[in-house]
Amino acid sequence: MISALSHDQFIAKPNPEIWSIVEEFDHVIKSASALYSGLKVSPFILKWEFGKPNRPMRSYDEVMSRYTEKIATVNGKALAPSPFRAEEGKVFDKQDMLNHWASTGVKFEKRMNKWSDKNLDKVLLTHPLLGKMMVRELLYFTHFHTNHHLTSLKKKVSS
Repeated sequence: MISALSHDQFIAKPNPEIWSIVEEFDHVIKSASALYSGLKVSPFILKWEFGKPNRPMRSYDEVMSRYTEKIATVNGKALAPSPFRAEEGKVFDKQDMLNHWASTGVKFEKRMNKWSDKNLDKVLLTHPLLGKMMVRELLYFTHFHTNHHLTSLKKKVSS
């Protein structure tokens, strides 16, 4: 989908309030890479740093509901924290981004296969909007978040 775009289509910003395709794609890459980086840390170290869960695991739907509620508290517009937004004036290379996205997916899968179900449910990481979450919940969020942006990117590409 993205690989077929011209450079101008890739960087075009239809409106100052709306991310360009490259900005949105950069956001998705940064978001997935952040979770991948967190998964590289030993569960033992993460338990020491973030403690243990103090509540039951949330289901996929509960995580999405909580995210939707949090977005509503910021006037319905979720602004990604600056580390997850495209830098102003940055020049992007589409092929480098596509390669990075592909390698992140491969690395993410390998990293996930090293985690036990027990640790997915007992280890905490932090989300910038939702706070401490069990790793499984962050995986639910990442699935939802990535699909949300994939849908948005598909709309932008087809328009």
